[in-house]
Amino acid sequence: MFNFAFITDPQIGMASPNGLEADDSARARLDKAVDFINANDDVELVIFGGDHVNHGDSVEQLDVFLAGAGRLKVPWYGVSGNHDQHAVYMTHEATPNRFTLTHKGCFFVGFNASALRGDLEAEAQAEEWAYLRETVAAAPAEATHRFVVMHWPLFTQHPDEEECYWNMPNRHQLVQFFKESKITCVLCGHWHQDVDGVWQGVPLVTSIGTCRQLQYPEETAFKLVAVFDDGFSVRRVSVETVA
Repeated sequence: MFNFAFITDPQIGMASPNGLEADDSARARLDKAVDFINANDDVELVIFGGDHVNHGDSVEQLDVFLAGAGRLKVPWYGVSGNHDQHAVYMTHEATPNRFTLTHKGCFFVGFNASALRGDLEAEAQAEEWAYLRETVAAAPAEATHRFVVMHWPLFTQHPDEEECYWNMPNRHQLVQFFKESKITCVLCGHWHQDVDGVWQGVPLVTSIGTCRQLQYPEETAFKLVAVFDDGFSVRRVSVETVA
């Protein structure tokens, strides 16, 4: 049917020892991903998975991210991450926080996982739950696939692992909702590693992201998702090896 790209954790400003404009910067790695997508006409949209900047109060980092995303030749959408939770970021009209769309019969919903996780005030968490439930309930009945986009992964190693900075404390409640809602796949970032799995019949795809994390040896990368009538496939594209 179509292909879309999932880019998470560009985290402009991090792992950029020679400045934002250097060839070894987070900006340069995001630019490589954008160049690859622009050169491949079969990619029809791009979804960002949060942590677009390293410091949510940095106008400079935000401008760099928006300039990079703005070079895309296809529509792009996204959700905010934990590094993005600042008034400078969250009040800027151009920055992604949550979204919903239907494309070629496929339904997408992205939400603010920081709020749903409970990191913000209780009112924000209740509001995000209401948004998620109402948006999924309004999904077209004829939608062939339903994709959820959130910054935090439900878990990193095991569903019953201890609650920590890297996972969702309310993951059991969430996976039950996703299962009941017939969600096709949940796309996440935050963990800065590729960890894919299936929990209670719900596929979970966690991408390493395009910002280099020095404590991990994996190449920085993004995901290309091919959507078919009866399923989907995911492949990893390294931003360190693309021209």
